[in-house]
Amino acid sequence: MLRLALMFCLLIPAVSLAEPPPEDIVEEPPLDGEIGDVAPVDSPESLADLPAAPLIDAERVEGLSSSQYKYLKPKRHLLPGNPYQQVDFTAYALEWGETKLGVAGIHFGLLPRVQVGTNPVLDLVGIYNGNVKVNLFRAGPVDLGLTGGYHELPLGDFLGQYMTGGVTASWVLSEMWSVHGGVQYASVQAKGLPTAPPALFKNLVDTSMVEEWKAEADALGVDPYLRGQGTAVRAAMDFRLNRRDSIVIQGQAFTWGRLEANLGEELPDYVQEQVALIVPGLSGGSVDQSAHYSLLDAYVLTASYQISWRRVDLRIGGGQSPSTLAWVLQANDASVRFGGKTRRHEAKSKRGWRRSKDDIAEN
Repeated sequence: MLRLALMFCLLIPAVSLAEPPPEDIVEEPPLDGEIGDVAPVDSPESLADLPAAPLIDAERVEGLSSSQYKYLKPKRHLLPGNPYQQVDFTAYALEWGETKLGVAGIHFGLLPRVQVGTNPVLDLVGIYNGNVKVNLFRAGPVDLGLTGGYHELPLGDFLGQYMTGGVTASWVLSEMWSVHGGVQYASVQAKGLPTAPPALFKNLVDTSMVEEWKAEADALGVDPYLRGQGTAVRAAMDFRLNRRDSIVIQGQAFTWGRLEANLGEELPDYVQEQVALIVPGLSGGSVDQSAHYSLLDAYVLTASYQISWRRVDLRIGGGQSPSTLAWVLQANDASVRFGGKTRRHEAKSKRGWRRSKDDIAEN
C-alpha cells in the first residue's frame, strides 16, 4: 500500500511537465527570416487598406505639337545628298524600276544598274533610235559605266545611221563632292538618195517629184556615200549642298575627227568640177580627211544649278563655246522621275509622317 502511494506521487509531476494545459501555451512571433502565419499582403482586402502614395513630383508628359511635327517633315533640302542621283553625265544608271521622262527622251531602269531609253519624238518622225547604259562595276567610291546608242533614218534607197559609244568613270570624293570623266565616240554615215519621205509625212509629199529627181541623179551617176567619225573627252563635277540642291560643272572637247565622202564613181567631169567649187577638198567626187584638235578648238564649258524635287529635276545654267549656243542643251535640262528604291523609300517616310501628323490633329 505504501509502495502504490509513492508511485502515484512520482507520476503526477512528470505528466504535468510533458503536457502543459492548452491555456498555458503562448506563441511567440517568428524571428527575422522565419516563416510565420502572416496574412498575405496582396489580397484585395490588404490592398484596399493601403494608403495612396502622394504624387508630389509627377508631371504629365505631353506629345509633339503640330508645329513640331511640321518641323520634322522629311523635306529633300534637309536630307543629305545622294551621290548616285545624276545619271546623264556620270557612270551611274537609273535604279531598277525607275523612269525618267525628259528633253532627251524616255529612260527606264530595266535591270539593276542597267537602263534603256529612246526619244519618242524622233521615233514619230521616222528616226528610229535607242540607247543603253550599264553601270559595269562599283569598287568602293569608284564606278565605271558603258554607254551606247543607235539612230536610223530609212528613206527608200537612202539610209542614215548615227552610232555612239563611250566609257565614263565616277569617283565619290566625299559626301558632298564627286568628279566624273570619260571618252565618247560617234559615227554618222549616209548612203544613197532619198526616194521616199518619212512615214509621218508620206501624204504631204508628191512622190512623182521624188522619182523624177532620182532619175536625174542616176543619169549623172550620183550615188552618194558619207561617213563622219569623231571622239570627245568629257569631265564633270557635282557639288551637293543637300539632296535637292547641287552645283554641276561640265566640260567636253572634240579631239579628233575624220570625214569620208564619195558622190559617185561615175560622175561626169563637169559635175566633179562644180562639186569641187561647192565643197573644197573634194577631188574627183570623193574626200577623205582627218584632223586632231586641241581642247580649245572645239569645246563646251557649262555651269548649272540643279534642283531635284521629289519627282521633277530642273537644271538651269549658262556656258561658253566657240560655236554659238552649243552649250544650251548641256547647261539646261528638265525631267520627271518616278519609281526606284530611293524614291519609294522617301515616299514611304513622308506617308508615315503624314499619318502621325493627322493623329496629332485628331487628338
